[in-house]
Amino acid sequence: MSTETKLYNFQDVIDESTDPLDAVEALMMAQNWNFTREDNQINIEVRGQYGAYRIFFIHEDDMHAMQFCVQYDFTIHDDHHLEATQTLAKVNEKLWLGHYEIPSDSNIPTFRYTMLLTGMSGANANAQFGEIIEVALTQCERFYTAFHLLANGHDMNDKTMPLALMETKGAA
Repeated sequence: MSTETKLYNFQDVIDESTDPLDAVEALMMAQNWNFTREDNQINIEVRGQYGAYRIFFIHEDDMHAMQFCVQYDFTIHDDHHLEATQTLAKVNEKLWLGHYEIPSDSNIPTFRYTMLLTGMSGANANAQFGEIIEVALTQCERFYTAFHLLANGHDMNDKTMPLALMETKGAA
């Protein structure tokens, strides 16, 4: 059993809910996070160790699915598209859940994960939503340096990419 401290506590918010966005809303209120809700989407902004993140939960009722996205607070310039593609490939190789993309309409590095909701109960949904937030924010912090270097115009070559993607433990 891991003794690792979680960044956020989602396990104590269990409310049976027929609308999965209601479960997400309950999680956000329990964390005292500011959010907005419109139709089939909840938008959240949170502060991480390195920067701010925009989180989106988008419910697609016809597909019985919830799309979850986390965007960084910077964009990648078009001049670094090739390097960004190579970085995305390296980063995505390291992920078990979800993937990163840089949509051409925004050029904002985005972590994305879609989960099917079929057969998911309210309590189970809360646990799943809480876990995916934890996983995604951990991954966003983990790869922040690589995407931030690209956003600031630094070259990601055979020497800099391994350093940017290197996992570190602790803090200096």
